[in-house]
Amino acid sequence: MTSKVIDIRGADGALYPVFAEWWVAHGWPAVPMEFIPRCGVMVESGGVMKAAGWLFMDNSGCGIGKMEWAVTNPSNKPKESVQAIRELVGAVKVVADALDYGVIFTSVKQPSLIRLFERCGFVKSDTGMTNMIALTRG
Repeated sequence: MTSKVIDIRGADGALYPVFAEWWVAHGWPAVPMEFIPRCGVMVESGGVMKAAGWLFMDNSGCGIGKMEWAVTNPSNKPKESVQAIRELVGAVKVVADALDYGVIFTSVKQPSLIRLFERCGFVKSDTGMTNMIALTRG
């Protein structure tokens, strides 16, 4: 598997409908394009897209990023999805480090994904949290 940096709010915008379909196929609402950061990573194998995720980057100078909205191709075999997520996390770490972000965190609900992320080097911090969003306009 290979990975590459993508910007679906720019040159790679044609990929957004594919990822939106993947989120819906997994039972999640499609993330609005305007909520997705410019720094994304896509994982491929044999020319087939297998997974994607995005890196939010803090701009306060403390070097913390957040990996979010990771999604796999719903037609993957389970082992392919595991491999793709491992590749995705590794690639996001490389991108974050190259941009001088020494820490990345993520929010995870599914127990199997928590275990996979732990095997990829994540450590549990807060648990039992509810993620909340507030709009600043309207």
